[in-house]
Amino acid sequence: MQAIPDGGSALRRGRYSSRVPQTRIERLLAVGGLAAAVALAVLTVSAWQDYRASTTRADASARVRPPPTSTADVAATTAATVERPRPNGGAAAATSELVIRGTRGASWLAVRVNSETGERLYEGILERGERKRFVDERLWVRFGFPSNLSATLNGEPATLPSGTATVVIEGRKLRTVSVG
Repeated sequence: MQAIPDGGSALRRGRYSSRVPQTRIERLLAVGGLAAAVALAVLTVSAWQDYRASTTRADASARVRPPPTSTADVAATTAATVERPRPNGGAAAATSELVIRGTRGASWLAVRVNSETGERLYEGILERGERKRFVDERLWVRFGFPSNLSATLNGEPATLPSGTATVVIEGRKLRTVSVG
């Protein structure tokens, strides 16, 4: 405990004493300040719990599913083809076919037509064992964790960037346009 200078005589004179609000307005301000601090604390804890619960749900779904153990299991998992209808029903001259598989774990993925602002073909988490197929003339793809994925472009193995990146696919070419 810290000693009070001059033997406590300053405390008796009111120099170090805490002042209790005397007037009604001072009491209202003190109570209002205390209520605001409590409300801020409650909102902070609530927001933190909501954030924690949302990330836990996403992480739990990635951890709970066991990896496929056989070829039949892999075939039974989600397989989807996303192909835009062509104007006039015609086929494109330089169509790209991109097949992405979750091979080592979950990865976030966004696929759009032409560019970042193009029509959204897919956006979500591709889980281990899942497969998605995209067919279009030009694809814009943003990978969250591509090291968990394998890909083929027009039937040939494609090399994906090592970290979070954006690629553009035209014809038989996969070009990285940004990293990070």
